[in-house]
Amino acid sequence: FEYPIDIPFPGRVLPVCARCKKNYKTREHCRTKEGHTGLPWTDTYICITFDPSCFVVSSDSHGHTQPTQQLHKGPFYVQGVQSQPYVYPDSKILDPKTPSCAQCKDKNYTRTYCRTSKKHKTLPWSTVYVVLSLRTDGQGVPSEDMMSSPETSSKKRRKTNSGKAVKAEKAADAKTEGGTDGANANAGKHEGGDSA
Repeated sequence: FEYPIDIPFPGRVLPVCARCKKNYKTREHCRTKEGHTGLPWTDTYICITFDPSCFVVSSDSHGHTQPTQQLHKGPFYVQGVQSQPYVYPDSKILDPKTPSCAQCKDKNYTRTYCRTSKKHKTLPWSTVYVVLSLRTDGQGVPSEDMMSSPETSSKKRRKTNSGKAVKAEKAADAKTEGGTDGANANAGKHEGGDSA
C-alpha cells in the first residue's frame, strides 16, 4: 500500500510490543497506559476483505463497467467486522504451530491436535477481521488523532513545572501554536483518570 492504514484492534487483542514482552509488562500497561504502537512480539493474524471500491473499474466500448484485478493506490480506510467464515484451501498445508481455531480454543484443545489431528483449516482464534474500502471525500476520514504525527500522538503523560500531569500531545500543540513552552501553557489543565 502507498498509504498507511490503521487497523482497529478490539480491546485486549493486540499483544504487547517486543520491549514490553522482554520486561514482563502486561498488555494493559503496554498498549493502554504507555500507548505503545510498535509491532507485537508474536505473529498477529489479520483477515482483510477488500470492498469492491478498492479495485479499478474498466469500461468496454459498449459502456459496460467491470472491476479489474488492479487495486487503487488509496488512501484506504478500515472498518472492523465480526468474524468471517474464511477457510484455507484443502491444498494448503498449515504449520502445526499455527494457533488453534476458535472452536478448539473454546474447548481448550492444543494447536497440534487442532491443526495436525483434526486438520482444521479455519483461521486462528485470535484473527482480527476488517473490511478495506477506498476513502472518498468525507467517507471514513480518520480522526485527528490518527492523522497526527507519531511524536504528537503519544498518550504518555508529562509533568509540568507545577507538578500536574499533561498529555504530551497537548504540550506539543501549545508549543507549535503559541510559541510558548507547552508545559507552562498547559499548567492549569489536568488529565484525570485512565485514558482509553
